Formats: sequence, C-alpha cells, structure tokens
Amino acid sequence: MADLNIDSIVETAGGPNPLAVAMLQLCQISYDSSGIKKAISNMPPYPGTTGKWYPLWGPAWNLIDSNLAFVAGYYKDGTSTPLFTCVVIRGTDVDIWDPLGILWQIWEDLDPENPVPLPWPNTDPNAWIAGGTADGLEVIQSLMSNGWLLKDWLTNFLAQPGNSGTLLMVTGHSLGGCLTTVVAPWLKTALSPATYMLPMTFAAPTAGNAAFASDFTKMFPTSYRYQNPLDIVPLAYDNLPAIDKLYQPCGLTIPWEIKDAVGWMQSEIKGLVYKQPGSLSPPLPSNCYKTTSWIDEGAYQHAATTYMALLGGTNIGRVSPMTSRRGARLATQRLPRSVLG
Repeated sequence: MADLNIDSIVETAGGPNPLAVAMLQLCQISYDSSGIKKAISNMPPYPGTTGKWYPLWGPAWNLIDSNLAFVAGYYKDGTSTPLFTCVVIRGTDVDIWDPLGILWQIWEDLDPENPVPLPWPNTDPNAWIAGGTADGLEVIQSLMSNGWLLKDWLTNFLAQPGNSGTLLMVTGHSLGGCLTTVVAPWLKTALSPATYMLPMTFAAPTAGNAAFASDFTKMFPTSYRYQNPLDIVPLAYDNLPAIDKLYQPCGLTIPWEIKDAVGWMQSEIKGLVYKQPGSLSPPLPSNCYKTTSWIDEGAYQHAATTYMALLGGTNIGRVSPMTSRRGARLATQRLPRSVLG
C-alpha cells in the first residue's frame, strides 16, 4: 500500500476523520453530473499533504437507470503513484426531497421482495442480495468511459508500475452506498488478490441478508459504514419498525402516509430478513433538526450535507440541505393505491 497511514482512518477526538470527509466530498460531487471532473480537480489537498485530486475514469452513467460511477485519484506533489484511488458510486435519489419519496425510490430500485444469489464467487449458498441491487451492479459493470469498462480500466491501471500498492477506496452515499456494498465484493473477486480495498459508505440502506453481511465482513474486515442514528434510510430494510418512533425524541409524530407505506413494505418482505454488514466506524452523534415537520426532519437527516456536519468536515460541490415544505405530496402521487389505502 502507498504511504497512507491506516491509523488516519480511525477518528479521534482531535478532529474529523480526513479520509471519511474526502470520501463524502466525492459522494457530494457525484450528484452534480455536469461538473464532476471540474469539481474533482478543485477539491482541497488531502490534510497534511500537498497534492492534487484528478479525475481518472468516467464519469459514466446509464440514463435509463440513472446510476453513475467515476474514479478519482489523489497524488502528492512530486509523485507518480496515487496516495489512494477512489471508485465513487452514485445512487439514483437525486432531486427527491421528502423521506417517503426516498423510501419509495429505494423500494423500486432495490426490489427487496425478490432476493437473488450473490453474483460473485462466495462460499455461502444461503447468502443473497435484493434483486434490484443485483440489477444495479450489472449496470455499474456495463458502464464505459473512453472505451474502458470499470473493471478493465482498474485492472490495467493497477498493473502499471507503482499503482499496485495504492489503496483502492469504494464509496457512495444513500443508494450509492448500498451499491458500494456489492460493487466492492465484485471488484475484490475480479481484481488482483493483492489489491488493498477499503469500502466506505454513508447513509446506505441494506443490500442483503445476514449471510451476505457476514460474507462481506469476512471479505472486508476493515470497512466503514457511517449511519446517522436519525436517518430513516439505513433502517431499510433491516429495521423498518424503528421508523415509527424515530423522531419522537424530536417531538415529532410520523405522518399517516409514511406509517402506512412502511407498514406495507414490512408486509411485502415478511419472511425476508435483511442485515447491515459490520463496520469499524465510530458512532455518529444525533442532533434533531429545528423543525416542526416530520417530513423536513427525515429529509434533513438523510442529506449528505448533514452527514458532513456530523463528521465535522466541509461541504463541497453543488449541494444543499435536503429540506422541503412540500411534505410527502410528491411521493403519495407515485405510490400505488394499495399502499395508502
């Protein structure tokens, strides 16, 4: 591995984890599909170093499924080997500003009622992931930039002198975080066994069952999953019942539309037990947003800007807090009548 001190990944009371901040900044950049390359080049130097970020592959995206991925690398001044290389996966929850809309989009994208076996070599026949998650992986696998598929580009890049020692990060926020938990194992089995890979997710919903989570944790004993305790999204789908009373400490009662939708989701996945993978991430603090709206609370707590505030870092790119006074109207227009009665 390059000369990055792995101890810098562990947060201390002295300040924010610089690697987590940098990865979340890249996730924020992923939401601005028209300006990704420029935003990467304008990222600040990694703390304690002088150097520059470069776009290396992509961005590449599928317009039908709205999935997007890119690779960025950080080079210290005077070096030709990246300090680390980052695969960034964006989900599809762009311009969705209410929690019911987010939950419904996650439901549509992950297709949690229809699990499938793991689409990479593994030793546990009982492990499965959501069908839509497997579909999302197939989309990422098919993305192409300048004639290169992601796997082929990484294989060629890591085979170049010096690059084999780089730390390969895989990261994403929200649905991008969920996809990170399947993209990372796929790449781990597809690339050289010597590749040192570190997954890091933010606000990620679950991808699969306990056997999948165990398989992931064995493959990546060093991995980081950042979860805001007041974010509803990581509770999908391993702990949906917790959503009902999540904002009671904030003095807020769940709206009937969301309560009914969550109840319907629970009934649809009855018998399917989802599980979040293990993580070395220290717990994030929880802070209620100053609002009288459950909808705004849920939207705010899931926003990448809120996660950055909890990490103690600086926002970057075209981002804004995920708040809206529209309530759940957008989502209720999209939900089937069977959900809302």
